[in-house]
Amino acid sequence: MRSAEVHPLDGSLYVPFSLGCIPIESPIRKWLIKVVSPGSRFDSFILFMIILNSLLMTFVDYRYISDDYQPVSEVSWRNRTVETAEYIFLAIFFVECVSKIIAFGFIRGRHAYLRTSWNVFDFITLVIR
Repeated sequence: MRSAEVHPLDGSLYVPFSLGCIPIESPIRKWLIKVVSPGSRFDSFILFMIILNSLLMTFVDYRYISDDYQPVSEVSWRNRTVETAEYIFLAIFFVECVSKIIAFGFIRGRHAYLRTSWNVFDFITLVIR
């Protein structure tokens, strides 16, 4: 097993192998670190997607619900739109999660994905969706 020693990249410290198999020297990992680092445009894009998703959830038409109080999309274009958009947002947030895990590692290392409380919250939300 490889040690959790750290390597500098752009002034930060990352484990040498993300997920135990993707080296820090990998061009894809280097690119992902630059793209998904805090304060990047990607970070702003994800924040915008969270706000947009939250706003879209308010458009559910509760006049059309099933017996278990779930919105029915067959008779309401608004519910159909919200349901379709949820799959799009799920895909966007899944790509964010995977990108950050590849860039920073999952658990091991100082900057690992699950070392940030917001990422833990995002991961749990994504898994239970």
